[in-house]
Amino acid sequence: MSITLEDIELPEDLLRTDEFGGWSPVKREHTQGSTGKLIAQAGLLKEGRPITLESTSNSAWARRAVVNQIYAELLITEPMTLTIHGQQETVTWAPDSPFAAEPVTSFTDPDDTDFYMIKLKFITIEAPQ
Repeated sequence: MSITLEDIELPEDLLRTDEFGGWSPVKREHTQGSTGKLIAQAGLLKEGRPITLESTSNSAWARRAVVNQIYAELLITEPMTLTIHGQQETVTWAPDSPFAAEPVTSFTDPDDTDFYMIKLKFITIEAPQ
């Protein structure tokens, strides 16, 4: 199955490195009241789940042409559709360091077929109504 960002085909073996770690669908706050009693509050989060996709093997390298397409998408401020192996998410770029690409082999004059290790960071948002 494939991974796409809008109409860009991403390497299908990108690893989702934060699928089950570091985020909870429930926001919890515990405070002490003025009488010393614990005040516990909880609520379901509708959006904000991080999605990080990384090249962790040579089967997940991206060609420079794809890197340039992704780089152009950084200008997009509207919600985007990310499809990961058949599951669609409405996303926006993460606020800090949303995209990185490192050449597998450095060339002084790279071309569109050269390979790069990539890292993409998104957060989920509610789909527009």
